[in-house]
Parts: sequence; structure tokens; C-alpha cells
Amino acid sequence: MKNDQCLLSVGVFSHNHQAWLPKVFEGILSQNTDFAFEVIVLDDASTDASAEIISEQARLHPEQIRMVLNCKNQGPVLQAQQFISMAQGKYLCWLDADDCWTYPEKLQRQIDFLEKNPEYSGCFHDAAIISEMPAGAENGEYEMRFHQHWKTYSQFNTYQPDFFPWDALQRKIIPTASLVFRKTELTPFFQKFSCFQLSISWAVHLWLLKTGKFRYFNEVWSEYHDHPEGFSKKYSLIDFKINNIMMLEVFREDEYYCHFAKDVYKALTQEYFHLLSLPDIRTVNKAAFRKYLKAYEKYAKLATKTEITYFRKQFEGE
Repeated sequence: MKNDQCLLSVGVFSHNHQAWLPKVFEGILSQNTDFAFEVIVLDDASTDASAEIISEQARLHPEQIRMVLNCKNQGPVLQAQQFISMAQGKYLCWLDADDCWTYPEKLQRQIDFLEKNPEYSGCFHDAAIISEMPAGAENGEYEMRFHQHWKTYSQFNTYQPDFFPWDALQRKIIPTASLVFRKTELTPFFQKFSCFQLSISWAVHLWLLKTGKFRYFNEVWSEYHDHPEGFSKKYSLIDFKINNIMMLEVFREDEYYCHFAKDVYKALTQEYFHLLSLPDIRTVNKAAFRKYLKAYEKYAKLATKTEITYFRKQFEGE
């Protein structure tokens, strides 16, 4: 597909996703659009039948589907870099191969909105949660990792029609498969965040919001499959929270996010609070625990101080 024919590039990131890939392709190929879009499927050295399924779809749809079958497992960050380097579209979106689209007009609705509203850098929608928590995992940290109590993202996230940087900092989660965004230069992003494997979608969202707000559609157009083999389930919640804290520290130094200091401090306070509240926090040594507690106290004070300054300025009209 030539660049001048392609308005949107869709990335599919696969690793041992044979159980979900047929539904992923069904959701993509059922999209009704008046524009051309390409599909780039990157398989990250799967050991199941994922590569065979992808190859068959590429054979059936050679004008639309391109595939990359990596021989060595690279992880989601390098997959994202690969996809962006190959993408020809004016707009981008991606999904993990255990998520799927359920609404045939999804892409048309989102691209129509972005074409008419250049002040928005992206738009997203609600998603259904299909939880597959294994039996016997009803207690402790493992239960905390699943969303079995919720049917949709909007049940535990409050979205307004317009979504701003401070919304993302408050950890109002955007379903990965829901976002369509304008293609922008992401090389500086990967230079800063290539070492992070967890919560990378959150970091991408925070980065994209520097170029413009998002629009939220209060409709369920995709499914998120919450299952034990998901990439994030392979890490402890302690690892997750420390990863999030380190990412926020990068954004704290960012020239753009310096203007949202109170929100960054509140986000750091929240992440340290959740870290210290984890059942497994008792497994860390005393020095690490004291370090986390001291950082929590530091950012809680900074959050309060900057918020008081903000309110004072608002009242005094400065």
C-alpha cells in the first residue's frame, strides 16, 4: 500500500496469542471505512501457532496486512518502535493481540472526529473487560491484578468528554486498543523510555497529551481480555509500582510537565501510597521500606504545598 493511499496504520503486537488472534483479525477486517488503512502485525517470537495464523491472514489479505515475525523476543517497547518505523499512515493505533474491536464503525467514527478537530491529538472510547481470573486466586495480591469486579473501564475510571494531561496523571486508564492518535515524532520518547517495559502505554499517552487533548467517546467499542498469561501478569505489583514511579520521575523533569507540578506530585504520592499498601511490601528489606516511606512523605508535602500555591494564585487572580 502506497503512503498516499494510507490514512491509518494499525499495529498488532502478538506473543503466544493464538487463542485470540482469530477474533482480533475479525474485528479489524470487519471495519467499515471510506479510507484505506494498513495492518502491521508483529509477532514477538511466539512458541505457539501465532505465526501460522498471522501468515495465513497476510496471505489472504496481501494488500492490507504486513507481518514481521521476530526470531528473538524483544518486548513491547521494541515492538512499538518497529511498528512506528514501518507505519505509513497519518494516524496510528495499536492493540495487543489478546484485545479486539467489537464495533465495525469504530475507526470511521474516530478518524472522522480527528479530521474535523485538529486541536485534538487523539481520541478513545470505553472498553469491555473479559476477566479470566483462575480458580483459587480469590485472595491477596493476585486478586488485585485482575478486574473481575468490573465489566467496563468506565466503571472504575471517570471520564469527561475532554481528556487532559492531569487526567492521565490521575491514572484514569485509557484502554490501549481504544486510542487512535495523530502520527507524531516519537524518537525522543523512545530515547527516554526505552528501558521501561511496564505501563508503556500510559507513558505514550502522557507524551501524546503534550501535543493536544484527547476526546472520549462514552461507548464500548472494544474488549480487553484480562487473563493470567497477559504480559503485565508476569511481574509483581511491587515491580509495577516502582516502574510507574520511575516513569513519573522522568515526566517530573520534562519541560512541559513542569507546568503540571502539582499533578505530577499527586501522582507520585498516589503511586507511593499504593506501593506501601501492597501486601507484599513486607518482603522488602527495612532500608528499602524506609526509602519508600520517606519518598511518600516528601511528595505528599510537595503535592500539598504546590496545590496550596495553585489555589492562592487562582483566588488572587495571578
